[in-house]
Amino acid sequence: MERPHLPPPLSHGERGNDRVCAIIVAYHPDHRQLWNLVQECLNQCDGVILVNNGTRLTVDMDQLERFQLIDVGANIGLAAAQNLGVRRAVEHRFVYVIFFDQDSFPTTSLVPALRSAFERLEAAGEQPAAVGPGLQDLRDGVITPFVRFHLWGVERFFPNAAQSVIECDFLIASGLLTSTARFLTIGPWEEALFIDNVDLEWCFRARARGFHCYGAAEAQLLHCLGNDLIRLRLFGRNLTIYRHAPLRQYSIMRNRIALYRRRYIPLAWKVQDLPRALLKFILFSLIFGPRWRNLQSMLRGVRDGWRGRFNILI
Repeated sequence: MERPHLPPPLSHGERGNDRVCAIIVAYHPDHRQLWNLVQECLNQCDGVILVNNGTRLTVDMDQLERFQLIDVGANIGLAAAQNLGVRRAVEHRFVYVIFFDQDSFPTTSLVPALRSAFERLEAAGEQPAAVGPGLQDLRDGVITPFVRFHLWGVERFFPNAAQSVIECDFLIASGLLTSTARFLTIGPWEEALFIDNVDLEWCFRARARGFHCYGAAEAQLLHCLGNDLIRLRLFGRNLTIYRHAPLRQYSIMRNRIALYRRRYIPLAWKVQDLPRALLKFILFSLIFGPRWRNLQSMLRGVRDGWRGRFNILI
């Protein structure tokens, strides 16, 4: 696929009203890690909205300038919390929003790089849904590639200096930057999904409406996916399996089965994801414990996903 020809970045003096708001969702976070994330976001953004999904935070951030705390007092789910943050950002007339998980950390100039990439894509006549950074795992330093799904396989693109933006099929929510206008056009995160595959569904919905996701090679995010991970080499391919508690195994299985049934979800993703779902079903019911609880959770997930039941919360 031919990559778009982008105009050069705008200088700060040429920019209009391009205020960026970081939206962070916290759920029983490591307070020092959260404090560092908020401080770095304030360095790179014009405002920060922290949505606290758990118990009361013990870190005092009330005196921070350009900072707002939304204390929900309960776990309403990642999608609902992020939507709450977007509504507040729209009320305060921010032009861009960027989302961060509590266990992520943006490298220097990540936000300006993403904002510049989004603006340049629009100036080139493209229709960006969002732009996102390259991901480096905090635990072992492994870089996660951008991907495109095909019926015959998955095409992987690692960030490189020769290609400033890379069109891809989806971006994870942490580090995803979009304009508030584009977000409102595509629609909010699907709250019924609660936490798992929320970003995947949004990116596929955007694609079905004529928009595209892009990875920005010059931006990098340090991030942890999953409670634990297993890296395997199977049939000549490197695979990463993320380990989660049984309740999350339920949510993951339920949501992926539900997405299989939707027409706007690309067939190529379904074809590529089904073998992965079967592999995880085998691994977590026969090898990785707690096996019996994992099996029960995944079977309930298959049942509820097929029936479209989303009334069970994490």
